[in-house]
Amino acid sequence: MRRFAAIVALISLAGLPPVTRADTPGAGAAELLADSTVIDRWTLDNGLRVQTRHVPRSAGVSITVGYAIGSDQDPADREGLAQLLGFIAFTGPAGEVPERTLDEMDSQRPLGWSFPVTRRTTLLSEVATVQQFPGVLSQVAERMRGVRVTPDGLREAVRQVQREVGEQLFGGPEQSLHFQVREVALGHTDEALLRRAAAKGLEKLTPREVEGHLRRLYVPANAFLSIAGNLEQIDVRRLVDGLFADLPAGSPQAPPGASPRLSPGSRLVVRTGLPGPAGVIAVIAPAVTDTLHPSFFLATLLMGTHMGQIWRRASDSAPPRFAFAVLDEPDLARFYPLVRPEETSPEVLADRMNEAVETLRAKVMTKEVWADIRSRTTWQIGGPMPPTVLATVRQSPILLLNLSRSAAARNLFQGEAFWAEYRRRFEELPPGTSRWYPWFTSPDQQVRLLYSPKR
Repeated sequence: MRRFAAIVALISLAGLPPVTRADTPGAGAAELLADSTVIDRWTLDNGLRVQTRHVPRSAGVSITVGYAIGSDQDPADREGLAQLLGFIAFTGPAGEVPERTLDEMDSQRPLGWSFPVTRRTTLLSEVATVQQFPGVLSQVAERMRGVRVTPDGLREAVRQVQREVGEQLFGGPEQSLHFQVREVALGHTDEALLRRAAAKGLEKLTPREVEGHLRRLYVPANAFLSIAGNLEQIDVRRLVDGLFADLPAGSPQAPPGASPRLSPGSRLVVRTGLPGPAGVIAVIAPAVTDTLHPSFFLATLLMGTHMGQIWRRASDSAPPRFAFAVLDEPDLARFYPLVRPEETSPEVLADRMNEAVETLRAKVMTKEVWADIRSRTTWQIGGPMPPTVLATVRQSPILLLNLSRSAAARNLFQGEAFWAEYRRRFEELPPGTSRWYPWFTSPDQQVRLLYSPKR
C-alpha cells in the first residue's frame, strides 16, 4: 500500500511561472523562485542529470534517483520485471552497504521513503535529516554503482513483487479499481489480467540475468538525481560530483515508444468479500502533447474538487474521489463516484458523472476559486509554493519527498522544456471549463468499471 500511495501521489500536477536568475554559494548560477526556494541544475560527464531545490529551514533532505523504466516496458513473458528491478535496486546489498528489508525501512528512514515503479518511471526515494544527508547520499551512490543479487535475495524479491502485482489488480477496491480500469481501456481480457497478476515469468530469472538488466539500465546515462530540502552550507555540487562522477556512464536507453491507445469500455466484475458495490469512471484525455491538455487538466482539477464535495467520503480510509497522475498517466483521469447498494450496472457510473456535471454547470466560479486551484497545484512540479504550503513543507518530510520525486518524474517524462511551455499555457488559461463538460459525459471518452458483491 505504501508504494501504491507513492504512485497516486503523482497526482494533480501543474505549472511553473517564470523565475529569476541568482547566485548561491557553492551552487553556481541557480534559479531563485518567488517562495525563496532555489533550483540548481547540472549534468555530470557520465551523463547523470542533477537537480537540487534548496528549501530554507526545511526539516530534512529528500533524495530521488529516477529512471525512465516502467511497467509498460515489461516483456510479454516477464510481467513485473520493472517492479522487480526497482525492488532489488532499492533493497539489495552494494559494496559495504548491507541489504535491507521493507520492514526495516521505517526505522532506517523514519522521515520517509518510497520506490514506486509506475507506467513510465522508477523513482527510488529516501528522506534524511540534514546531518544524515551526506551519508545517505553516499549509500545511494553505492547502490547505483551496482547491487549484488543472490539466489535467496532474488527468490524473496520475486515473492514480494508477485504479491504486489496481485494486490494491484485484485486487492482492495481502493487500489485494484485504479489499476484495473486502465486494463479495461487497453482491452485486456480477464485471462491477461490473471497472467499479469501471477507474474510467473519472474520465477525463471537467474541472479546473473537480473544483474545484467541492472548493469544495462540502472546507469548514470539513464538516470536523473533530484534532491530537495535544506541545503544550507552544503556544497552540494562538490558532494554530488565526488560521489557520482566516477560511476561508469553506461549506454543511454532508447526512448520508450508511444503509449498504447486507450479505448472506451465498460465492465462489471463480481467479487466476493465486498461490503458493497464500488466503481471508477475514467475519462480518456487528449494527448499530453496537445495544446488543449492544460485546459483539460484544469477542468479535471475543478471536476475532481467538485465531486469530492458532492460525493462525501464515507471515512478517512475511503479512496479520494478523483486521481489524475499527470506525470505518469496524463491520458486517463479517474473519478470514484458513490454507488448505491442496489446498483449493479456500470451505467450508473455514467449517470453519476452526468449528475456531477449538471450540478457544476449551476455553480458560479469566482476568480478566487481559479487562483486557489492553481496555487494548490503549480508548486508540485516546480513552481513557487504558496506561503501556507511552504510552511507545511518545512515541517513535513513527506512533502519534501513529493518535491524531489515529481522533479525527477517531470524530467524523465517529456523533459523540462516541454513542461515549461505546458506550465505557461496552464497559467494563462482564462477562467471557465464548460467546453469540457460534453467530453466528460461522452461515452466515447469513458471507461467504466464496477465491482459488485457476489450474493
